[in-house]
Amino acid sequence: MPIIFGFLSLRIGRYQVDLLVQFKILLSHVFEVEQTWSQMEETVVMNIRLPRILLAMLIGCYIT
Repeated sequence: MPIIFGFLSLRIGRYQVDLLVQFKILLSHVFEVEQTWSQMEETVVMNIRLPRILLAMLIGCYIT
């Protein structure tokens, strides 16, 4: 369940990034994927949203 909410929370933010683009950005750091997104979209997903989600999950695990 936390994984589902983690992926859903990637959608929340001021700058809209398409869900398919978000998955491509995440996969591009594991597999070789052709870049069809802007540098701004990658920055938003990898440097702002993903760290925020991971930190919230870690804090939630520690408190529970």
